[in-house]
Amino acid sequence: MYASYMGHTDVVDELLKCGAAVNARSPAGLGPLALAASCGNLNTATLLLKKGAEVDFVDYRGWTPLLLCCRLGHDRLTDLLTKHHANLNHREPVYLNTPLMIAARAGHERLVQQLLLQGAIMKERNTEGDTALMMAKAAGHLSVIKLLEQMNSSQEQASDSSLEKDCNNDNGGNSCTNRAVSIHDGPRAIANLSAATNTGCGRVDSFQSERQKEGFQAQTSSLSAFLASVGCEHYLTLLEGQDIDLQVLLTLTENDLKEIGLKLFGPRRRLVVAIARWHSLAPLPRSDFEQAYADRLEAELQEMAIELQKRSVEVEELEESVRGERTLRSVLEEALTEKEANRAEMIAATRSILDICNDATNALQCVRPLLLGGHRKEEKSIQEKPCTDDEDLLNHIDAKLTEMVHKLQLIVCEKENSKRVRKGKEDSN
Repeated sequence: MYASYMGHTDVVDELLKCGAAVNARSPAGLGPLALAASCGNLNTATLLLKKGAEVDFVDYRGWTPLLLCCRLGHDRLTDLLTKHHANLNHREPVYLNTPLMIAARAGHERLVQQLLLQGAIMKERNTEGDTALMMAKAAGHLSVIKLLEQMNSSQEQASDSSLEKDCNNDNGGNSCTNRAVSIHDGPRAIANLSAATNTGCGRVDSFQSERQKEGFQAQTSSLSAFLASVGCEHYLTLLEGQDIDLQVLLTLTENDLKEIGLKLFGPRRRLVVAIARWHSLAPLPRSDFEQAYADRLEAELQEMAIELQKRSVEVEELEESVRGERTLRSVLEEALTEKEANRAEMIAATRSILDICNDATNALQCVRPLLLGGHRKEEKSIQEKPCTDDEDLLNHIDAKLTEMVHKLQLIVCEKENSKRVRKGKEDSN
């Protein structure tokens, strides 16, 4: 398990040769392939699959290795698992999200493209009623949204062609197949079906379409009904207190909801998803001019959101740079202060030594005449009458030398103390 997690392919190979189970389960319920996939260890995962690892090994949470790769963005491992026929539509048990939904919500464009090319079902819905496209819109991943919309458009065109084939008339245009059209087939399919009813194909209405329309009308009838549909009716007083009606609520983002007082993540997230769902189910404008204007506004809003995110990242980087410069400045100021203190200390010590040298020079000048000669007196007269002036001079010299030694000792002690203090500061830093 640990070797698979760390990507030690050679160790995994040796352990398998020694009889280790390729589909063993960790205490957390993960298999070796899931551990390798979660860390992006491509070589290890390839070896495990060659040795017979189960590609759809389900852990205790109900997750497969493909779900983990889609969540973490390992595109090469996703390609490997799909080549080994991993289940593209396996759902995790809590919210029933498919790998495509998880990749779309995380913004992994290449993974979404891989899954769609391999045949992942785009219009599957989770327990919240969201599709992969709706989840990408709620998260604001523009590249993924564009990719899914392009795929949706191509599927709708294919659906149109299939409807034409189903409703062709072998006897002149009066017969039609019994294929029912769902709302998942898209607005074009429903429009074609309505046109077919006018020419004699018979009217086919989807019960799911009617039920979704009724729910949509109930949610958009009032602010209280909209909040009640997502279990957030207790926030009605808060919103009304800030003069927020349904029209304003449908324009708010998650950050806006947080600013107005929705601190809990769960209700705030439910409202964001409900707002995104409302926009996906909202009726289209009646004219091409209104549609073009709405599309332009939406594109501008998306560009502004991207620009805002970039500016936020730049502001954070600048703030981090300013904090680093402030720290560096404080360190430099402390170093300069310490250097200035050492300089003043050296100047004071130099002046003390200069004073001592001057005193020594004066003392030597006093002794010099005695050393160089002069009128010597006879030893007898010296013994009988000692020279008190010479004794006083020697005593004075001795006192000066003693004072010089004492000052030098003080200077040495001060230098040692300053060194110990400086070393203590460096150790503490």
